[in-house]
Amino acid sequence: MRCIETESGCWEYQGSLTNGYARLRGDGGRRKVFGHRLAWESLRGPIPEELTYDHLCQNRACVNPWHGELVPMLTNIRRATRGMAHLNRHKQACPQGHPLESDNLVRSAKGRICRTCRNETNKRYRSRKKMEAAA
Repeated sequence: MRCIETESGCWEYQGSLTNGYARLRGDGGRRKVFGHRLAWESLRGPIPEELTYDHLCQNRACVNPWHGELVPMLTNIRRATRGMAHLNRHKQACPQGHPLESDNLVRSAKGRICRTCRNETNKRYRSRKKMEAAA
């Protein structure tokens, strides 16, 4: 792997990057793999299927296996310091200004939903369907 060591101890990969992550040929050259995973498996052992690699240094190009930790995906998402998961986690209100808390909050597979907005959307949908049925 072509890397340079930074002052922080990161091993920054100098080859091809995908969304900032090191990508290189692994598995006998048949497919591209993430450099941080390849480095971990080469120097520290296998990565269990239920865990993912979390960059503790927050440097996506870093392939230093001692700058990462194996954690469940949900932990990795919650630790994020950028991206949609990070932004949405800190929202206090929906785009219409309704509070995203307690009684006005619905949790679904899609994330947190404003109950007031959901109820208004459902009401409009039912009204439209009633009008279509009457026509």
